[in-house]
Amino acid sequence: MKERFEGVLRVNDSKTVQVKYFQVPDFAEEVAIRFDYAPKSSAGSDNHLNLLVYDSMGRFMGRYDRNTNELVISENPSDCARKCLPLPGRWTAAIEVHGIFGKVSYVLEIETRGKRYCTWKCGELHSHSTHSDGIFRVKELGEYFKSLKLNYFFLTDHSNITGWRELEEVKEIKGFPGQELNTFHGHALILGCREFVDWKGRNLEERSISKVHETVRNQGGLMGVAHPFIPGDPICVGCEWKHSVNPFSLDFVEVWSHLPRKARILNHLTIHRWIQCLRSGWKIPATAGSDFHRPSERDREAVRTWVRVRKLELEEVLYAIKTGQVYLSNGPKIHVLIDGKEAIGKTFVPSGNTVLSIKIEGLEGKHKTFLISHNEVLEVETSVEQEIKVSHLEKRDFVILWMKNRRDETVILTNPIFFSEEAGSDEESSLRDIPHTLG
Repeated sequence: MKERFEGVLRVNDSKTVQVKYFQVPDFAEEVAIRFDYAPKSSAGSDNHLNLLVYDSMGRFMGRYDRNTNELVISENPSDCARKCLPLPGRWTAAIEVHGIFGKVSYVLEIETRGKRYCTWKCGELHSHSTHSDGIFRVKELGEYFKSLKLNYFFLTDHSNITGWRELEEVKEIKGFPGQELNTFHGHALILGCREFVDWKGRNLEERSISKVHETVRNQGGLMGVAHPFIPGDPICVGCEWKHSVNPFSLDFVEVWSHLPRKARILNHLTIHRWIQCLRSGWKIPATAGSDFHRPSERDREAVRTWVRVRKLELEEVLYAIKTGQVYLSNGPKIHVLIDGKEAIGKTFVPSGNTVLSIKIEGLEGKHKTFLISHNEVLEVETSVEQEIKVSHLEKRDFVILWMKNRRDETVILTNPIFFSEEAGSDEESSLRDIPHTLG
């Protein structure tokens, strides 16, 4: 896949940044960029342009300088480029026009190469060790989650990151850095930051949630609300979300928590409020978190967070969560396809002939399946392999599948499949507000 941009710059373009956007497909393993301009000098002075590249999560990927022939972002990068598997989505090329002393023409060419395909991985986003109030050391936590056949977990001790140093001891399962931020007015999960994030300022004054969120995003992490509607003081001190910031307005929201059976109505409440927000135009990915502290005989039936990734790395998991390429399940695996393509978290153009192809593995017993869109809730037949024709969609709509067992417990909940007049537009807009970071 290739894209090419050409342009002309003049003297009055000096001290500006010219921005170009380009798309990196899901399967790309390498992004190769070539940038050139002429003339190199005008009126006896050097024209000075540089190119900086940022990926779909706003991370700095490399800088094109005077001696650069080709900028290659991959797991085998060129000089001046980041070593990583390039994330899919909309990337940004920023031409820094430091000084132009005449008419200058430039050419920007981008080529994406390779074919690395995605798989679904199951994990836990909310867990505690002996570095807060859990009973397992970090290595033991990893061993326990591995015994439950999980692929990854985030260590989210209460307002603490000292357990991160023990993540390197975890084997055969991926352990990622996180923390549960315990404020006076609710708990937030922070995933993927590189340093401790405090809800207090330098003088220990309370910071606004928007400022905390900005800190998280500048570190390349994500922030979402944990168990937003669990009873607070005095039952669970500080647990209920009472900040003025809408719990459905951050990067994700924990809609399912591993509560006692008699309290699971709270999960249904959260899911229904999440659906209401989607119907109001909000686009917020839903996640599950068991809030793990100690082992329980019910752990094998806990709903977990499945993410669609090409490689089980932190950046891939964060991207999947941010873009809603996530479903929640207590065991069965699900594939929802449109035109042969994985559809969860993606955007498609609706038609009267839109068909969802659904394949489920590991489903046992009787279940009810609900197809939820902007205006309707339809109960559809539950089977391990089926096709559902969706003819009632509007121009801007979504579809969620929610499957329950005969005890009315959640078995599978997908994030939305979006429908719009332009495919891909919603995914791009969901990433547009991510700040460029230097991490």
